[in-house]
Amino acid sequence: MTALIVGGDWNCTLFRKDQKGGARWKPTSFQNAVLIRMDMFHLIDIQREKYPNVNKYSYLSKALDVKSRIDFLLVAKKLTKYVEKSDIQPSIAPDHCAVYIILSVPEINPRGPGFWKLNNSLLAGDEYLELVGELLEELDNVICKSDNLDNVSKN
Repeated sequence: MTALIVGGDWNCTLFRKDQKGGARWKPTSFQNAVLIRMDMFHLIDIQREKYPNVNKYSYLSKALDVKSRIDFLLVAKKLTKYVEKSDIQPSIAPDHCAVYIILSVPEINPRGPGFWKLNNSLLAGDEYLELVGELLEELDNVICKSDNLDNVSKN
């Protein structure tokens, strides 16, 4: 299990209900890759999890006559109990809305005085470099598999 929170403008919708108007919705290889990573890292789309029947959109284009939810936050499943609220609100960006969450994490161990600094030399260690190389290779294999599955389904 992870303790990740990942978010941003993904430029894809995860499900048909996340788009209204525009070109007909269809799954894409990138959307499939995002769903695979969500499964790999035990992440969920917190907005859809908390409000499954609410249709709020984060991207609006009058010219294309489309509304979609392409900006979203993925939260580790084990952190969902700490999410008080998830929402989409207007922002200063002309075509995108802001997505946000409010977390309420209990203070398990009170913080004391201290100072922490990353020892950069650890990043050059053989063990660390080997681990990162293995993870990147594994991620590349997953991406290749999802791309191959997408190509097979098109034929």
